Amino acid sequence: MNLLFHAVQNIFAGNFSQVEGVMAVDLSGMRKLYRTGALKNAFIAPAPMEPGGWILLVDVDDGSQEYMAVARTDRYKIYKSLEAVVADLGRVGFNEATLKVA
Repeated sequence: MNLLFHAVQNIFAGNFSQVEGVMAVDLSGMRKLYRTGALKNAFIAPAPMEPGGWILLVDVDDGSQEYMAVARTDRYKIYKSLEAVVADLGRVGFNEATLKVA
């Protein structure tokens, strides 16, 4: 099963801390992973239960997925605009991402 789909499905079900195969990483950690070449792709997806909000997910070279978390927590960072997500993508080092709308 697609890990992004599985993660979003679990989030919609309210299983925020039980998302199998998806781990939380804050901006600093994501920068380090990007610099080492461990991150492959970035995805922007609608934030569950947050109309108009967005979350950021990345593929890791070991086959897992990680999501951008609020600093020093395992809570999803909810972005209020696509511009805010793009700003963090740039801070990490990405110059492109896939937008998931459904």
